[in-house]
Amino acid sequence: MRACLPTRALGAALLIVSLASRADAQERLTGTRTASGGVFFESYGFGTGLAQSGASGEGSIVTGASQLVLPLSYAMSIGDRWSMDAATLVTSGSATFRTLDGERTASLTGLGDVRLRATGRLRGDALLVTFGANLGTGRSKLSGEQVAALGVLAAPALGSVTPAATAGNSATTGLVYAFQRGGWSWAAGTSVELRGSYAPVAALAAGIDATTFDPGTALHLSLGADRFVHDGALSLALTADVYTQDRLVAGGEAATAVDVKLGPTVGLEAEWRAPTTRFRELVVFAAERYRAAFTRDGASVDGSSANYLSAGTRAVYPVRGLGDVSGSLELWRHSGLSVEQSLVTAATSSAALTVGVQRRVGTYAVQPYLRLRTGTIDTGAGATNVGGFGLGLNVATRF
Repeated sequence: MRACLPTRALGAALLIVSLASRADAQERLTGTRTASGGVFFESYGFGTGLAQSGASGEGSIVTGASQLVLPLSYAMSIGDRWSMDAATLVTSGSATFRTLDGERTASLTGLGDVRLRATGRLRGDALLVTFGANLGTGRSKLSGEQVAALGVLAAPALGSVTPAATAGNSATTGLVYAFQRGGWSWAAGTSVELRGSYAPVAALAAGIDATTFDPGTALHLSLGADRFVHDGALSLALTADVYTQDRLVAGGEAATAVDVKLGPTVGLEAEWRAPTTRFRELVVFAAERYRAAFTRDGASVDGSSANYLSAGTRAVYPVRGLGDVSGSLELWRHSGLSVEQSLVTAATSSAALTVGVQRRVGTYAVQPYLRLRTGTIDTGAGATNVGGFGLGLNVATRF
């Protein structure tokens, strides 16, 4: 098994690069081109309604939300040392509110940002260099209705796909060094992210309905380790993000500017891949992420720090004549940010169960799946149970 350690260190390094660049996880394929697409529909209900206030809530009561997502991605190798991938998505979502004037629906539809990444191997497989870019092709100028929809659809408490609002143009470059010490495969990475102007969910979390958000530079640091333990495998990852000062400008006739500096974030992840002959894969995982309080115009903002804890298990079981049946159970607890009484900053205790089937159809891998979710959400202005479901289909091919 020790002969596999260099490959495993490289795999850990690629994982760290993905974390550091803040790109959505994309499967890396060597020596081939891969195209994938899919469709996913999710719907949530908030019991008798969930009160929220602030920039995105407008004192309204949220009763439901739904979203249709079409993800697309493409990956290819360039020679023996380089690979590239690109990904984007199209979303169409809506949120339903109950107000004094009756029920109303707010919608947000469009193309999301395009994410590009190139990864190269230097000095054998020990040193990796990455270049990434986020093209702000998503919506950057939002109406009041679209901001209201964004404040529901992008809420971390829902754990759903971020809607079509842009994260802004940004560029990332990073290095990852992989090595072996004491029976462990290690990977240490660092990257610098230069971000452009956009109208983000972060503005809502800061309590400002900003029309312009000029973020500063972000530094991402990562350290990962992986080793075999009693025929199983243990992976650990430590991440840290440090930010410079951001500037938010709220529009209107009396435009105001606010300087915001996000507090550093620290995360720890652990994954245990259990030895098994019955399952193709059996994994237990846990992650903790702490976000320090941010400052606004130089003063620390009370209620702006948070903890994000998640844990769960996933498994893949081969069934003859059907394919690989996969399942996962994830539990998460977010402390929320009391600085704002909205879904974007809400506290939540939730659980999600996902079941799917993956099988080969010619040169295609087809994976339909079902996701069920339940839990509680507390915005500070109100609390309720939340329930939801999602139906999806992924299709991928190599050529």
